[in-house]
Amino acid sequence: MALVIELDEGHTRTLIGGGRYVEYDSKETVRTAELAFTVRDDFQGKGIGKLLMEHLTIIGRAKGWPGSKPSSWLKTEGCLEFSPHPASR
Repeated sequence: MALVIELDEGHTRTLIGGGRYVEYDSKETVRTAELAFTVRDDFQGKGIGKLLMEHLTIIGRAKGWPGSKPSSWLKTEGCLEFSPHPASR
C-alpha cells in the first residue's frame, strides 16, 4: 500500500511526499509490516510525515493489524515525534 501527497498548482501537480507499508510473514506469530516515508526537503517540519503515518495506521488497522509497535531503528527525533507509540528515549 502506498500513499502520496501532491501539491495542486493549477494545471500541474507536484509530488511532495509519500509513504508506504509492506506486510510480510515473520517467524513470530504477530503480523508485521515495514513502513517508509519521504518528504521533500522544503516541506519537512509541516506535519506531512505525521499525516502519512496516521493514514497508513488507519488503513492497517482496518486490515486487521493488532496495533503498532516501533522498531529499535526509531532513534531520530523526527521518527519519535510521529510514531504512534514512541520508543523510550
